[in-house]
Amino acid sequence: MKSDFTYNELKIAYVQYGTGTETSICFPGFGRPSEDFKFLQPILKPNQRLICVDLFAHGESIFPATRIMNDPLSKEEWIHFMNAFLLHLKLNTFHLIGYSMGGRVVLVTMELMYDRIISVLLIAPDGLKINPFYRFASGTAIGRKMYHSIIQNPTRIFALAKWLNKVGLLTDKLHRFVHVHLDTREKRELVRDAWMIYRKIFPDKKRIASLYKSNPISFHMIFGKFDSVIVPQLGQKFAAQLGDKKTLHVLPMGHRMLGVELQNYLNDNPSMLSPQII
Repeated sequence: MKSDFTYNELKIAYVQYGTGTETSICFPGFGRPSEDFKFLQPILKPNQRLICVDLFAHGESIFPATRIMNDPLSKEEWIHFMNAFLLHLKLNTFHLIGYSMGGRVVLVTMELMYDRIISVLLIAPDGLKINPFYRFASGTAIGRKMYHSIIQNPTRIFALAKWLNKVGLLTDKLHRFVHVHLDTREKRELVRDAWMIYRKIFPDKKRIASLYKSNPISFHMIFGKFDSVIVPQLGQKFAAQLGDKKTLHVLPMGHRMLGVELQNYLNDNPSMLSPQII
């Protein structure tokens, strides 16, 4: 059963797994539900719980439709929202887990609330590099206009993706990725809304690295060796920036990592999921 929390104009829906007080707040990937983190439930310790939220524009979480195009979520607004949410949950400190796009939200939260965070677990995280197409499509007026035309008629983007794939500039996996996320109008609108809402939510990696070096916390990044969407090399570069190679874990998987294989890996490495109570 889902609960929800509203602060000012923003509402998030969330589901809880476990009944402990040691709390991890979990953010899923683009197009994915908060229930994706249920795979962790069997390996939770008695004192652990997961609070798994729906990203804005996903599930039952709401961002005002009138703001999506011209007044997106800002870092300042996000920290105010999170402070209110933590008060609602009666939390002073907490853990963070993020997958894919949710990893970007986690990195920004880490940047803004570092002194309240016990540990961070990133799984194939977005946000370590800004895709030029994303910057153009969400950050410029002409890009937003072009994407609006794609929503109406995706034929051109499919033709471009096919050509890029044919000449070797787009892998087969990324070619399929384009079709999976743009093949219906509903999906294209979700891409637009999520891109617009979160277009100012990108982490300051230098600041995070500085905070980490001054006061290291438990921090782990898991990447899929065969992930062509978010490649492990991004994690390698960020681990080097942190000055801590032990933060990086590369598993023989693709981008879809939330399942039994990852559950087993975390079960074998329990300090990654909740270092404080091991």
